[in-house]
Amino acid sequence: MLIPSHRRPFLQSFVAVCYDCASDRAQTRNGVRQITEQLVAAGNFNVVARKVFQQHGRITAAYTLAESHCFIEAYPDRNIVLVDILACTRFNKRAVRQSLVTMVKPRRIIVRGKRF
Repeated sequence: MLIPSHRRPFLQSFVAVCYDCASDRAQTRNGVRQITEQLVAAGNFNVVARKVFQQHGRITAAYTLAESHCFIEAYPDRNIVLVDILACTRFNKRAVRQSLVTMVKPRRIIVRGKRF
């Protein structure tokens, strides 16, 4: 049975890799928490659970959203920040990207995003 297009499930993703980040925020757990909170606010998401931890030279923020998830991994020794957001609702990827650039100040950024 075919599902009408207006009733199909909707998924949207945002994946970014930030290189040579000039901001000190990606150097600490609290800074990575601030980055994640800003991206969640920019996407207008609803947070269900938060976890930020540091191990093996990286800082990871794992947020469970009512809409899906937001993960951020920061590698302070390499000045790299990875972002993965998946949502079952539409969100403003431009606002998320702008918040990310403002928060981490990357010299180079690669962004991928898809609608499913």
